[in-house]
Amino acid sequence: MRTVALLLTLLALAPRTNAEPAYPPQSIYQMSAALTDQSGKAIGLDVHRGQPVLVTMFYASCPMTCPLLIDTLHAIERALPAQRKSELRVLMISIDSARDTPEQLLALARARRLDLSRWTLARAEPDDVRKIAALLRTQYRQLPDGNFNHSNLISLLSPEGEILLQSSVLGKVDQALVEKLTRQSHVCTRDGKLRQESARSSRRRMNHTQAFPESPWPTRKSAGIATHAQRRRNSLRATAHGFSGSP
Repeated sequence: MRTVALLLTLLALAPRTNAEPAYPPQSIYQMSAALTDQSGKAIGLDVHRGQPVLVTMFYASCPMTCPLLIDTLHAIERALPAQRKSELRVLMISIDSARDTPEQLLALARARRLDLSRWTLARAEPDDVRKIAALLRTQYRQLPDGNFNHSNLISLLSPEGEILLQSSVLGKVDQALVEKLTRQSHVCTRDGKLRQESARSSRRRMNHTQAFPESPWPTRKSAGIATHAQRRRNSLRATAHGFSGSP
């Protein structure tokens, strides 16, 4: 945890050009990583900036846990309302830089029938893989036969790249993750910066505004209610005074 915090602090303090977007202090998008997706396109870690993202690390030839990881991601999608599913993006980053070429990643995407309009499979060079793994708190180690031992973590990122929740649940839906995704909403402020808020509280505020529009002047009805309430309070005070003054 301290290592991740230190990395994010160092990234936040690093000089940026005017063309680089400013991210929140805890955003992993501060890291400038060179990724290549399944189509051979160069992308950054912030390829899905502006959308909620589930990000995880894997390798294409993994015989056991990685297929289960994909199944779990599919299950999470199925558990979401249609609107939330359409907003969600998935980023899977390979830890096998040597073997996971764009062609291998594309073959896997087709074999698993992944929706590449919302899913991205990517590779990076070993140095960037290590840095990304550190940010995502993912441990991995290559075995003599070429396979890997690795953590199986699914991280939920905010639209600005902040880690909101991490889950190690595989083979079934982590309800905490689904609840977080369902409640989270993102909207654009006037200056174009993304702001997150609870969809539930947003609806509550909207309903409150519609039901009780603000007005600088009291209406006749509200004035009448206030006058009636004041008369009622005065009457109660007079009654109470009469009781307290009686022998």
